[in-house]
Amino acid sequence: MAAGKFEEALVRLEETVRALEQGNLSLEESLKRFEEGIKLSKQCMKMLEEAVAAMKGEAAEVRAEPRLLTDWSAYLPDDYVPDEHEKLNLYRRLADARSLDELDDLTLEVMDRFGQLPPPAVALLELRRLRVLGATPAAGESRARAGAAPGAGARAAVAADAAPGTEALRVFQDVAEIVLRRPLKPQEIRVLVGMLTFQLEFFTGREFGLRVRGEGIALLHRTREVLEALEMLPTALTVKS
Repeated sequence: MAAGKFEEALVRLEETVRALEQGNLSLEESLKRFEEGIKLSKQCMKMLEEAVAAMKGEAAEVRAEPRLLTDWSAYLPDDYVPDEHEKLNLYRRLADARSLDELDDLTLEVMDRFGQLPPPAVALLELRRLRVLGATPAAGESRARAGAAPGAGARAAVAADAAPGTEALRVFQDVAEIVLRRPLKPQEIRVLVGMLTFQLEFFTGREFGLRVRGEGIALLHRTREVLEALEMLPTALTVKS
């Protein structure tokens, strides 16, 4: 880790936090500075993780998260979390969460401290959950999951390596699209459709992906089910074979 780059990013992050805490910025400028703060926070955390891994003689494991495009109102309302510093800290922790367990713990903590989640906060947490679910696992992790079935062995490893992976998520009010890193094979499509209880659409062309329809929070839940099914697809294929 380059010390200069880390210190520079940390200084800029501190300046951003102070600017937001003062409350003198316009709404547009506040959103711009907040987005910059999230990026700087993730940059600092990544450099720290890489430094720690280097000291331990390990390679930093990276789970590539899919890009997200959405028109959902996803945020922590002022009347729900009034303190701006605490709100920024929660946003940072949400961005840093890399597992469903971390997200569940954070959700329970927020509800315990601030009460029942309002709709924008529900959307915020659910959208973060979708990105975590869509993150491409490390090869070793994929093999371990797929190889959990007794006797799966080499077939499981091959199936895990062939997992499609999620390139991008486009989540709108009544439709969600999951763009995959590669097209699904006929057998994968049959198994995936059999794992779901609702209709799934497929689109092809410059991109290959899955389309889910629904309304409100039900759409987010369906999208989550599809991502969970995609994650379990290598294991399901080995069981079928």
